[in-house]
Amino acid sequence: MERHAESGSGHTMESRIQLEEIRMLYGSMMFSMLATFMVSLIMYLVLLGHANSDEYLSAWFGVMVASILLRSWDTYRFTGSTPEEQRRKSWGTRFLAGSTFAGFWWGMLSWLGYSVENEYQTLIVVCIVGVAGGSLSTLSYRWHTIVFFLMPALLLLELRLVLETNDFFLVVSYLLAVFILFTLSTSRRAYKNSNQNIRLRIEAAFRQDALTAAKNEAEQANEAKSIFLSNMSHELRTPLNAIIGYTQLLQHDDSLKQNQQDNIKEINVAGELLLELVNQVLDLASIEEGNLKLSMEPVALRSVVEECASLVQ
Repeated sequence: MERHAESGSGHTMESRIQLEEIRMLYGSMMFSMLATFMVSLIMYLVLLGHANSDEYLSAWFGVMVASILLRSWDTYRFTGSTPEEQRRKSWGTRFLAGSTFAGFWWGMLSWLGYSVENEYQTLIVVCIVGVAGGSLSTLSYRWHTIVFFLMPALLLLELRLVLETNDFFLVVSYLLAVFILFTLSTSRRAYKNSNQNIRLRIEAAFRQDALTAAKNEAEQANEAKSIFLSNMSHELRTPLNAIIGYTQLLQHDDSLKQNQQDNIKEINVAGELLLELVNQVLDLASIEEGNLKLSMEPVALRSVVEECASLVQ
């Protein structure tokens, strides 16, 4: 049973982590899509007239805009869905597919927007590398999402540079290979850090829920105890009243001997003491309920001492 409970708790933890990762990914999508649109628009306007084929460049920009709109609509649907709907695995699959296509299409810029002019081709390299670096801050919540975005973009760019006959771009291809390795290593560390932060936050939420549940249980147990004490005290008073009443009647019986009268007196004193203890239990229940009222009264100290001495004797 304990192993089953631990397994269930671990499963709940992992599902919560996965849900939080998806929420974080979609939470940064709107800003990411706006930045993607602005960068792709600037690149389109700058390369227009300088690319080898303006038709290919326009097709690239059109598909990029369509992808941005589709992913923005998907993000809008996710943020408007209920928590139960957000748990569906299809959200993660769609996000991964969209990220993979986005990475592939950014890499295609080096092919569809290719320019024989070195400065424009260099601008494409800088743009794709910059997009890859910027994606680490928004895609670091899932490792495979980072990989599926970065690898198509950077590998397509690397292939384009390798095919260049220009020595300058050959050197850039070497630098890009180093950048790819460095980026993968950095993104892996970023993913581990973000995953650890999410895990710690969820564990803190679990502990808070457990403390709240324990507090509620303690309050319910305390309330049940107060009810029990109150009911038990009332039940005890009934037979005690009968005992005290009969001892008071026997005290007025002249046929009893003096030692019998003394014994009856002690029974009466003990009964009244027990009744006082029961009343104090009722006072304890009243204290827990916040209803106890105190009053200042004089106490006959001599009689109290005599009763204690007599009871002990």
